[in-house]
Amino acid sequence: MRDRELEGQVALVTGGNSGIGFATAKLFIAEGARLAITGRNPTTLAAAAAVGRPRAPVLRVDAVRHHSDLVRRQLEGADDLVAHE
Repeated sequence: MRDRELEGQVALVTGGNSGIGFATAKLFIAEGARLAITGRNPTTLAAAAAVGRPRAPVLRVDAVRHHSDLVRRQLEGADDLVAHE
């Protein structure tokens, strides 16, 4: 990706609190995207929140079907979805 290629875009990264999902979330933030990071583990979500602030609200959810509603409310829609759960 080129510098700030995702500037102004909104993304949802499910499972973004650890592993590949967390690495993807950090890349999206570095490229300028606003994103929501979701996951189930409160400890790793807290770590993801510390890295993502202020560009990435971290949402604890247990089912993928809820993600789109959460992103719509939190970030007013999404341009990208990275589903990794």
